[in-house]
Amino acid sequence: MLIKNPFTLNDWNIKEFLMVILSIQMMVFGLLGLDFIGVHIPLLRQIIIFLYLIFVPGIVILRALKIHRIGSIETILYSLGLSLSCL
Repeated sequence: MLIKNPFTLNDWNIKEFLMVILSIQMMVFGLLGLDFIGVHIPLLRQIIIFLYLIFVPGIVILRALKIHRIGSIETILYSLGLSLSCL
C-alpha cells in the first residue's frame, strides 16, 4: 500500500481529499461536543483545532484555485498564508 504525502494534499484525487478533510472536520466537531458535555481534553483539543484552522482553509483554497504540483514546502507555506489571510 502506498502512503501518500499529507503535505501535498491538494494533489490528491477529490475522493481522498474530501475524506481527509471531512474526517478532520468530524474530529473537531467531536472534540467540541466532548467539551460541551463536560469531558475536557484541553491540550488535544487546542492542538487539533489550531492545526485545523491553520491548514485546512488554505488547502481547500489551493484546491479550489486548482494549484497543483508545487511541492511540499510551497504547499505548506501557501496553505498557511491563505488560511491566515482567510481567517
